[in-house]
Amino acid sequence: MCSDISLVIIAVVFIAFGINLIRKKALSSTVQFSIYSILLMMVLASSFGLIKIFSGPENISSHLSGTTGDFLANVFYQTLGSVGASVFFAISAILLTLLLIDGNIIKSFARFKLFAERVKDNFNKEKEELTDIKDLKQSEEKS
Repeated sequence: MCSDISLVIIAVVFIAFGINLIRKKALSSTVQFSIYSILLMMVLASSFGLIKIFSGPENISSHLSGTTGDFLANVFYQTLGSVGASVFFAISAILLTLLLIDGNIIKSFARFKLFAERVKDNFNKEKEELTDIKDLKQSEEKS
């Protein structure tokens, strides 16, 4: 698992641990961050390994996937097929990113739902304003 992605993520995890140790804060959130980071690192390496399987080894560098990424990509490719492995890694990357950022999937989905409702309300409001303007213009043309 000696890929370029892993080097960056492991460095970020060590920096986060160092900052929390210097500040003398609880390490529970840092441990949670490090676990999700390492899992995300493995999913990204496996995703690059899967892309390497699809496009050929000459198009994707081995530094992006590493040995572990190639192995996991091959296992999931043989088990789930090309579409299944792609969907699995995409969903895993999205969920792990949400967990890494927020730590709570339900809260993240609630935020997305509120955002979608706000966009829908704004769209309906604009639509009503446009229909009101259209009706006003039609009534002016008739008189």
